[in-house]
Amino acid sequence: QKGNVDEAITHYQMALQIKPDSADAHINLGNALLKKGSVDEAITHFQKALQIRPDYTEAHNNLGYALIQKGSVDEAITHYQMALQINPDNAEAHINLGNALLKKGSVDEATTHFQKALQIRPDYAEAHYKLGNTLLQKGNVDEAITHYQKALQINPDYAEAHNNLGVTLLQKGNVDEAITHYQKALQINPDYAEAHNNLGYALIQKGSVDEATAHFQKALQIKPDFAEAHKNLSNALLQKGRVDEAIPHF
Repeated sequence: QKGNVDEAITHYQMALQIKPDSADAHINLGNALLKKGSVDEAITHFQKALQIRPDYTEAHNNLGYALIQKGSVDEAITHYQMALQINPDNAEAHINLGNALLKKGSVDEATTHFQKALQIRPDYAEAHYKLGNTLLQKGNVDEAITHYQKALQINPDYAEAHNNLGVTLLQKGNVDEAITHYQKALQINPDYAEAHNNLGYALIQKGSVDEATAHFQKALQIKPDFAEAHKNLSNALLQKGRVDEAIPHF
């Protein structure tokens, strides 16, 4: 994979030597550099693409994505908005703008953009998942469940959608069904700390304290600073009378 990316970078650099004003080559090189983690370099090439073609939707969208990785959320929002001014039917730009707005705490506005993405592309699994998340934040649990289920109909291997569907089902009191979805999330991604923690929490409710303890421990192996997993592990250990072991996790 790394070799392919390096090869692509070399190829696009050669293309730009031949034709320095190729906006497409700048975009392609920027995308390849992003995959390699060279965010600053990628930003430079997206900016060059926009100097050549100011109305290049993909360049605005991809520049926004790179700026998010640098923590420049406001600047990213501006570029996503510009992408959508040029092409209001760019579903990916709606998703990206929604994600950026969530970072600013604008849940209602983000929800609107996820909904717009789905109007454009009803089979967009990520849009269903993101809309489910905002609906859950707003307390619309049943609607959130519907969108997580739709995301999983489109992409059955969507670990995050399985996890969050589990969260909503647990809120509805469907413990067994929630456990099934946490387990599916972990089959897809065994290093998913949040799913281990959530599965442990659901197992506690079934009285399976030992099994739950193992999942809390696994969550902490993956993510040692996971505060909620420390709290859950300490509670599970206390239930088993293992006070000395529980104390470090308070």
